[in-house]
Amino acid sequence: MKQIQDLEKNEMIEIFGGEWMVLNGEWVYVDVTRGKDD
Repeated sequence: MKQIQDLEKNEMIEIFGGEWMVLNGEWVYVDVTRGKDD
């Protein structure tokens, strides 16, 4: 993984409160806040 990808990943987690998973070698964003604080 490139460092900038890790920085972007952490930034997205902070902003959206979601979670990143590696699927098929790519970062896929999973929204874990859905259904909690709509």
